[in-house]
Amino acid sequence: MKDKKNLASIWKLVEPPIRPSNGVMAIYKKYLLQQKSKGAKNFLLLGATPEIRSLVNHESCSLLCVDRNKEMFSGLEELVTHKGRNTFICSDWLDIKTNSPIDIVFGDGVVNMLPHDKQEQLIQVIHKVLAPQCMTMLRTTTISKPMFESAQKLFEWYRTSQQYQPVFTTTNIHLRMLWLHETQTKTLDYVEYYNYLHQLHQQGTMRDEEFSCYQKLYQTKDKLNVYYPKKDDFEQLLSKYFEIENISYGNDYSGNEYNPVYVLTKRVAAPN
Repeated sequence: MKDKKNLASIWKLVEPPIRPSNGVMAIYKKYLLQQKSKGAKNFLLLGATPEIRSLVNHESCSLLCVDRNKEMFSGLEELVTHKGRNTFICSDWLDIKTNSPIDIVFGDGVVNMLPHDKQEQLIQVIHKVLAPQCMTMLRTTTISKPMFESAQKLFEWYRTSQQYQPVFTTTNIHLRMLWLHETQTKTLDYVEYYNYLHQLHQQGTMRDEEFSCYQKLYQTKDKLNVYYPKKDDFEQLLSKYFEIENISYGNDYSGNEYNPVYVLTKRVAAPN
C-alpha cells in the first residue's frame, strides 16, 4: 500500500472526471442542503473522496466513511479542507452495517469499481442502509455511443477548439468510450488502456505534451479494472430499488454526458 504522503500526492495529480469537478460538487451540495433542511443528519460516504468529506464537514454534519483500506481514508486526510466529525468504518462496501439508518449515501464513481455481477449487490446494500424515502447520489460512468469516430478526430477537435482546456479532462472520457467501443468490452483494463494510449502516441495521434499528461496517471504497472454498465441497463436496475429523482451533470467538462450524477430516493420496498 502506498504511504499517506504518496496517496495525497497522487490524488493531487488526478483531474476530473476521475475526481469530482466543481460542477459535480455543486450538485452534491444542492441536494445535501435540501435534505439537511428536512432534518437529515446521518451521512455515509462510500470511499474517502476528500472533496465530499470537505463538503459535509463544512455543513457541520457527521459523516461515516466506508472503505476496506484504512490507509485510503487517512492518506487523503490532508486534502480535506474542512475538518469535522468523520468516522471511518473499515469494511467492504458489500458488507456495510450501520447502527442507525442513513439519510444520504454518497458514491462518487464507486459503482464503476465493482465487477458487473456485483453492482446490483451494491445497490441493494445502499437501499438497505438508507432510512425510508431518503437519498443516495451516485456518479456513475455509463457506456454510450462514442461522440467521435476516432481518436484522430477527437484530438483534431481538441486542438482546434479546446486547446485552452486541460487535455486529460477534455479528452479522457471520450478516449475511454472509443476504446470500449473498439474492443467491444464493458471493462477497462488499465494495462491494456495504457498500451492503447502508448500506441496512439507512437502513431502521432497524441502529441508528446498530450501523452505526458496521461502518463502521470496511467502506467503499465497499474493493475486496475474499471467496470462500465450500459446506460439503459443501469437505469433499469436503479429503478428496481429507487425513484430516479434527477439525473444531473457537472456541465464543466467535455463528456459529462457519460458521467451523470443519479439522484435517487429509496423505494419503500425492494423487489423480492
